[in-house]
Amino acid sequence: MSELRYDPISDEWVVVATVRARRPDSFAAPQQASPALACPFCPGAEAQTPPEVLAYREQGTPDSPGWRVRAFENKYPAFALNGTPTLYCGERYRKLVGSGRHEVLVLSPDHKRHMALLTQEEAELVVAAYADRYRGMAQNENLQYISIITNHGREAGATLEHPHSQIFAVPLVPKAVKREVKKLVRHYQRTGRCLVCELVEHERRKGERLVRENEDFICYVPYASAYPFELVICPKRHSPDFAGMNGQRACFARMLRECSQMIRDSLGDPPYNSFLHTPPLHGQAPPGALHWDWHIRPRLTTLGGFEHATGLVINPTRPEESAEFLRNRFELGQVHL
Repeated sequence: MSELRYDPISDEWVVVATVRARRPDSFAAPQQASPALACPFCPGAEAQTPPEVLAYREQGTPDSPGWRVRAFENKYPAFALNGTPTLYCGERYRKLVGSGRHEVLVLSPDHKRHMALLTQEEAELVVAAYADRYRGMAQNENLQYISIITNHGREAGATLEHPHSQIFAVPLVPKAVKREVKKLVRHYQRTGRCLVCELVEHERRKGERLVRENEDFICYVPYASAYPFELVICPKRHSPDFAGMNGQRACFARMLRECSQMIRDSLGDPPYNSFLHTPPLHGQAPPGALHWDWHIRPRLTTLGGFEHATGLVINPTRPEESAEFLRNRFELGQVHL
């Protein structure tokens, strides 16, 4: 069972999930990728995973080959459904024990087909599965926040080569999310406008950090990005609900796929973290104030002592130059869509 332990000095919660230490490679030095024949995520190995909770399949029965996208509970979950979350307060410390969810979503039956290599149809299936599982978890009133992430490459945290995402649902709202919601709500109460929508308009008008744009989404390098070549994909129209985008899914899938290809072709397929950044569940904030987006962070630098000591991250590249570099790759035809 996992615990969320509260640090009264940093005012942060930390997850202690000892069940994950049972993974065979949890503390081992990085090894070469396992051959596809030994992969528990490949077709034919369904019995090596927990039962599927979602599968889009062309043929077959549950937990058998024939699927195109497949989701199941993580075999070594950081969070698991254990009833109602319970807060324990000791003499000095607090901890939260209880409900949560941690699932794996396999992007393709192909052992090598990560997001950059998917077809448009395949990428749309993945996005549909993200939304389906998001909606499913959101129905649990004990869960407060959902995070969808992809770790690409060992340096980014991937322990299995087969392309997959992970979906976490936790019984509290992370501090960073609370802080952002508070700021967005204050701006909305003061101006009647969504701050993210204003930033989208600004980036489209200025253009110096804009990388890609389609009918429904833009991709840009954040003005104050802490990581070289970090990208943000954001709906052009106000959208507080990731799972409710419906008609925008095809455009989002295309943008996510193109940006993944751009990182792969322009930067030599570096490790990266890709993740959903979304409002909390069951919140009381006015929907006009909140807006979701998606981040892709290549792992091109390593945090050092200064970053750990101060919380200030040094980015060695100007965001405007990063955006120009990536735009030029598209214009020169060096990104293979």
